Amino acid sequence: MIRVFWLCLLSTMLFGAEFKRGDIFSPMQLSDQYEHNITMRLERAIVIVAFDRAEYYDINAFLKTKEAEYLKKRDIYYLNDISMMPESIWNYFVKPQMQTKSFSILLIRDQNISLKLNYQENKITLYRISSGKISQIEFVDSKEIEKYLPK
Repeated sequence: MIRVFWLCLLSTMLFGAEFKRGDIFSPMQLSDQYEHNITMRLERAIVIVAFDRAEYYDINAFLKTKEAEYLKKRDIYYLNDISMMPESIWNYFVKPQMQTKSFSILLIRDQNISLKLNYQENKITLYRISSGKISQIEFVDSKEIEKYLPK
């Protein structure tokens, strides 16, 4: 446990701290579960980040009730942090399951990017982007995601 703490602290010092209001949200380009490169248009957008399995399932359940183009029409990007996932687990179990979804799930594979993402246990992170910069960071209960997104 102590080792993990020091590793996280060292990584934060080496690679920068978490995002804050006014920062430019990066990365701008990620691949999705189909290996398509997606460039995020971040003039005005919402970025949803799920870190844990429970939050991932809650967001998927919500999106299952929406039309296929729900995210795209509203400039919402859904990111999932898989940077710590072993490649074999990704290829044999998670990727096939994600590929059944009708919407893109952008994948954070780079641990350096992952360390910049704001995290709060048992929450998803919502970034509101305006003029390419983070205007608001919210930590939301994944079961209440609908309250925070446009209709």
